[in-house]
Amino acid sequence: ALNRSWLLLRAAYDHDQHFLQHWAWQGAGRPDAREKAVLERVVAVLPESVLGLGADSGGWYAYWTESSHPGELEHLYETLKTLSETQAVARRR
Repeated sequence: ALNRSWLLLRAAYDHDQHFLQHWAWQGAGRPDAREKAVLERVVAVLPESVLGLGADSGGWYAYWTESSHPGELEHLYETLKTLSETQAVARRR
């Protein structure tokens, strides 16, 4: 289980202070360095239907619109799986 929480939402507009220009952090929580490195790789290629990614004591979660097609959901699944594997590696060190 994670000992912190964070939430990243797709913003309605681009801004230099947003994560990768158009993702806005909600609240004070932030990912650790490993998660942030994964997010920097995967967030830019998430389908438009993905509106947010987050983490809490229960694991990782996502918000998406139900208009997503199966390929988009598969991509989202792979993103969440990568985040989970990143945490597993960090625990083994």
